Amino acid sequence: MKRPVTLLTSTALLATALTVGLTMAAPQGRDPELHLQAMTQHLNLTETQQAEISKLLEQHRQQRGVSRQALREQVDAVLTDEQRQSRDARIQERIERRVSHMTERLDLTSDQAQQMRDLLAEKRANPSLTRTEMRERVASVLSEDQRAQLEQTRQRRGDRGPMSPR
Repeated sequence: MKRPVTLLTSTALLATALTVGLTMAAPQGRDPELHLQAMTQHLNLTETQQAEISKLLEQHRQQRGVSRQALREQVDAVLTDEQRQSRDARIQERIERRVSHMTERLDLTSDQAQQMRDLLAEKRANPSLTRTEMRERVASVLSEDQRAQLEQTRQRRGDRGPMSPR
């Protein structure tokens, strides 16, 4: 009787470990570097495992960016010129709202606000930019006080993306 219980327990533990590993390997919208950190912490990955998983996550990120761009191109082929213009106008409005909120919360200068618009437009054009890359670029636009204020807001509201607060 002990042998089937031990086998059942071992199987359950293995299934749980695999589920946790797969869940941590590919949650949507999360930066590969953060995935790897979480996996390393929770699964005690070796350096070799970290290197292999890092490579896999980077390949996945690149494929996802290419896939998004291909989807956009396919959708564009279906839309009329008027529909594409309408969609682009809505995207621009969304960018303006985000920059407006950041300007209100962080007291951005007009130059900083324009740089944020440019970053958001670049993110749209290049979906393979990671959250970490966007955060670094946003941080480079902000003053030290603004970065501290943004970090406090992220912690208070929960971390919700590269340009938090939203």
